[in-house]
Amino acid sequence: MLVAENGTIDPNRVGVTNDLGLCQISPYYHPEITNDIRFKDWKWQIKKCYELYKNGVTFYGLNNIHNIKHLIEFAF
Repeated sequence: MLVAENGTIDPNRVGVTNDLGLCQISPYYHPEITNDIRFKDWKWQIKKCYELYKNGVTFYGLNNIHNIKHLIEFAF
């Protein structure tokens, strides 16, 4: 989902609509998250992404994950 949402898995990514971070959180709708100093910590970002998801926020990546399957590789 992060690859589909972010395009790279870059915690500092700024999207074309100015959404921020790993899961492209909107600073317009969620300034309490994106303006928090802890937003620089990728682990904190992931926690907030999950909280938003659990509270009903829709993420673009979940609807388009089928488009990026070729970009994901697992190494064991």
